[in-house]
Amino acid sequence: TAGRAKKVRRKSFLGLCSYYRRHIPVYSEAKVFLFDLTREKMLFIWTPTQQEHFGKLKQMLAYAATLAYPDPTVQFEIHPDTCGYGIGAVLLQKQDGAERPLAFASRLMSRSKQNYFITEKECLALIWVSKKFRQFIFG
Repeated sequence: TAGRAKKVRRKSFLGLCSYYRRHIPVYSEAKVFLFDLTREKMLFIWTPTQQEHFGKLKQMLAYAATLAYPDPTVQFEIHPDTCGYGIGAVLLQKQDGAERPLAFASRLMSRSKQNYFITEKECLALIWVSKKFRQFIFG
């Protein structure tokens, strides 16, 4: 059916975005508004908010950040961040006098973790990203 085909296209688009998520800052923040529309028993209602985040993801794909190659002789920096429903981070190095992104990471939090206080979410983000970028931090 036409509805099924549209759902498959939405899943394909999110799959493409997921493949390039290391090049897309705050990927999970934009994804959260579209992910529910791919669920089997979810009623499809396209809102202005979803249109906005769909546009953001398309734009971020078109202008995905160019990642720098890590230099093991230069100190790494991690910048974690959190929002109401997700955590994310960027791994940076200062190269040629400028901060260069090496990797981006983000994920959605479970419903229970979304209820954490902001300081707890920031700590959760720091712990998660420390594990995610462990090979860079600890060698």
